[in-house]
Amino acid sequence: MSEVKLTVADAFAYLLTFTMFADGDMDEKESAYAVDKLAELVNHFGLDADGDGDADFDDVKSAWKKAGTLYFDSDAETRANYLMGCCTFLRKALGDDNMGAIASRIKSLAEADGVVTKHEEAVLAVTEGLLKG
Repeated sequence: MSEVKLTVADAFAYLLTFTMFADGDMDEKESAYAVDKLAELVNHFGLDADGDGDADFDDVKSAWKKAGTLYFDSDAETRANYLMGCCTFLRKALGDDNMGAIASRIKSLAEADGVVTKHEEAVLAVTEGLLKG
């Protein structure tokens, strides 16, 4: 696996993307929720994902696109490796105090379509464990 340079926004977008597809289906409600939560994070932390010096919706679009590319251009093992790396990166970048809020948003994303599958439950358990160390 080659080295991938990610911003905090990219890493969070990847977590959202991975979670969104954990049930094998992309639901419109999940997608809208994910983009909304990514925008909240970009705004809250002032994250400049596209390198233009400000934090705005262009950063959300940039991170969302990068996460989708990483996800869809990877096999299952690489996707899982990216998930682990993103969780570790977020924990280091945002601190342990913020990991409960991140895990909560990931859980709410899985619930956004009204059904949490067994596979989604497993992904949530693994993600929460990785985020909380």
